[in-house]
Amino acid sequence: MNRKESKTREEHLLLSCAVVVFLVSLAIRLAKLIVDPLIMRDCAVYLELAENWYATGQYSVTLQSEHIIPPLPLFTIKELMESGFSSEICGRSLALFLGSSIPVLGFLGAYRIKKDNIFAASIMAGILAVHPTLVAYACQPLRENYYMFSMGLLFICVIDAIKDRSRVKWMLCGVCCAIAFFCRYEAFEMFLILPVIMFFVGWKQHLPRPYCWKCLLFFWGAIAISMVLLLSMTKYDSTFLQKIQLYYHRF
Repeated sequence: MNRKESKTREEHLLLSCAVVVFLVSLAIRLAKLIVDPLIMRDCAVYLELAENWYATGQYSVTLQSEHIIPPLPLFTIKELMESGFSSEICGRSLALFLGSSIPVLGFLGAYRIKKDNIFAASIMAGILAVHPTLVAYACQPLRENYYMFSMGLLFICVIDAIKDRSRVKWMLCGVCCAIAFFCRYEAFEMFLILPVIMFFVGWKQHLPRPYCWKCLLFFWGAIAISMVLLLSMTKYDSTFLQKIQLYYHRF
């Protein structure tokens, strides 16, 4: 078997395993939803804000509440409501999809870390698939589902960027950071943590310092561009930035 055939076979195996992990995770979460269909109070607030945004077409109406909800979870629910479904169906469907995808991301990340050890990756996927908290979150339209999904993508991109020594992969890390920030504001910490990791890896791998600086520019440039696009997509106003300031002033 030549190298190309071996790689193709590996990709097919990974895809098959990822599909199985997703379906098993989805089945577990659907069973939980059937047993406990009640919606949490916080989730009811999220759905109400998404409904207000859908009814008025203005994101600013969601900021009149005392709750500081990032725009991306509400935006995706609002956009899915355009298909005619209720906010609860849209919110729960998105939560189930994202929540069932998290074990898949854990599987792919562990597969990269453990040097193509599919057994170790399967254990990681199994833990994430049956974890009670993750199962409970996936049954509720919470922003945590969006945040953990985007952080899982970021985790995989960071691994690939380190292994491949790719500036483009660091740019993808910036995109994932921006998406995570629009799901949960605590992701702002990654804007500063990842550059430290980048330079530490560069020092360990004896990479040239100019190369590390270029990677950093790609990373922060991708964050800036992604945030502008996300802000434009959600049609923010100055109230959004004021809310973020108030949030950080609490600490």
